[in-house]
Amino acid sequence: MAASKDLGLGGRAMNGFLFWGIIKQPARETDPVAALEHTWERYRSRTEAILKASVTDENRAKVLSTVKKHVDALEAMRESVA
Repeated sequence: MAASKDLGLGGRAMNGFLFWGIIKQPARETDPVAALEHTWERYRSRTEAILKASVTDENRAKVLSTVKKHVDALEAMRESVA
């Protein structure tokens, strides 16, 4: 992190192996459908894990509100493509 800050890259997380050139950056997906599928599967699996492990009676309403925001955002994206 100190080396990345010295280069002005900020304080975000950095893969040291990638930073020092020990591994190569994975190729970006060029097929938009495949990229969307990959992104969706990652989002869905992480979201399901969060919901399964972290929803309580105390935060259920806030979690539901956040999920509804995500649904609305997805709906707006769908309409922009249609």
